[in-house]
Amino acid sequence: MIERLKDESQQVRRIAFHLLKEPREANAIEAVRNFNPYRYFECLYTIYAHRSWVFSLAFSPTGRQIASGSKDKTIKLWERDTGRKL
Repeated sequence: MIERLKDESQQVRRIAFHLLKEPREANAIEAVRNFNPYRYFECLYTIYAHRSWVFSLAFSPTGRQIASGSKDKTIKLWERDTGRKL
């Protein structure tokens, strides 16, 4: 099931995720515990605009803007496709 998380089909990946969300078998529990989803992520932009660590990110309902909240007590809004601060 872990391997299906890499499938080309979004539907197959979604079903695999839901099946693995609450595993009941010991080997499935261990596989989920050892699974690293971050290896499938890709860095699109690195933005250096806050003066401290960023602790939260949120996407707009359209997915085109990103809000970042920082320990520096600021919230900033970004355009997803360009990284431009709004």
